[in-house]
Parts: sequence; C-alpha cells; structure tokens
Amino acid sequence: MRAGQAGRQLDQPQGGRGRVSAKGRPRAALRRGRRRDGVRRAGPGERAGFDPTDIIFDPNVLAIATGLEEHNAYAINFIEATRIIKATCPGVKVSGGISNLSFAFRGNDQVREAIHSAFLYHAIAAGLDMGIVNAGQLAVYEDIATERMVDFAATVKGAGKKRELDLSWRSGPVESRLSHALVHGVVEFIEADVEEARQQYARPLDIIEGPLMDGMKVVGDLFGAGKMFLPQVVKSARAMKRAVAYLEP
Repeated sequence: MRAGQAGRQLDQPQGGRGRVSAKGRPRAALRRGRRRDGVRRAGPGERAGFDPTDIIFDPNVLAIATGLEEHNAYAINFIEATRIIKATCPGVKVSGGISNLSFAFRGNDQVREAIHSAFLYHAIAAGLDMGIVNAGQLAVYEDIATERMVDFAATVKGAGKKRELDLSWRSGPVESRLSHALVHGVVEFIEADVEEARQQYARPLDIIEGPLMDGMKVVGDLFGAGKMFLPQVVKSARAMKRAVAYLEP
C-alpha cells in the first residue's frame, strides 16, 4: 500500500482518536490538498501556539486477524499513517496502544508477544515514539520466524493453552548458555552457569571479558538494529549484574 492510500484510510481528528467508519475501516488520517499544504507551511506548533515536540498523535492501533478481511491491513495502515504524520508534521510525536493489535489472540501470550515485537520493529522504524504494551512480555525480534507467524497463529487462535517452558538452550556449552541468558534476561540459571565457567577459566575477569561481554555485545547489536527494546535491555543488564556479582570476591 502506498503512503497516499494509507493517508486516505486513517484519520486523526483534532484532540481525539482516529474516526472509524460504519464498516469498521479507519478513514483518512491527513487530508490532501490545501489542508496538508497548510500544515506544511505553518506547522501545527506555529498555527496553534504549541511546540511541535509537545504534540502527540495517536492514529489508533486496531485489531488484526478478526476474521474480517478488511481488518487485515490495520497494522500496515498504522505504520504508513505514522510515516505520513512524521513527514507532514516535523517534530511531533506518535503513540499507539500496541496491545490492541493482537486482541483477536487474547489467551495466547506467545502469539501476542511475537506480534507486538514484530509490529514494534517496523513501527519504530517508521517513526513511532511511544507505545502502550506490557514491556515485560516482548519477544526478541531476532527469535521470531515472521514469515511463518501468521500461519502459526492460525493454528493456536482461541486455544488459550499455557506456554511450556523451552529449556532446549540448556543443552549447549556454557558460553552459549550465558549468551542466551543475557540476551533473554534469564536469571534462574545464571549463577550455576557462571560457576561452571569459573571452573573452566583461569580468572573471573576472563569470564567477564569473554562470554559475558560477548553476550552483551549481541544485546547491543540487536538493540542497535531495533530488534530488542529498552525493557529487554534492562532485563539483560540485570542478568549481567547478577553474573558479575557472583564473581566478586
């Protein structure tokens, strides 16, 4: 979908939420022609007396995969509308209620977390500044098989099954286990793994400068690429702090 088409589908009226038509489809976000040209010339801050950085647009995040075909493009519509808002109104902020997107999969946390992370990855790249989402339940984007996510989601929709803990990563060497624990912020096994590493390395400093720093480098690379988000990095930092604390004399 082109940006112009998305602009005709989503609307952000003054001081309120985006309007939705009787058929459930969002309407135009930003009018073309004179209205958009006026925004470009004067800017929302100059026209209304506000600093543009104090203005927050919320174009509405609506549920996908509801069973209605016209709802399937809602995620793309939001992302394209975000690009239009950012291009038309420099300096303004864009927000959205991210958890609304996966409402059709309520009860299936694994699917919802994957959808939220994949959506955030693309929405942030388009200019999203803030979102309402459970920060403690976000998958690492690098771990998501996005090309198979929709098919997988269809197999579990409405099942409401409890997630089984995947401990397959525990079978790897201690270096890979430490890296996994840091990337995913897992602290349950961190001290046992650090102790195992301590038996293999000459000095505790070698563990810090070796496998622990290697794991944090992965965290930094993923965060820099937009594939990890700040709450996940905070969890990684806590795991690192606990590992280092165990090595202190």
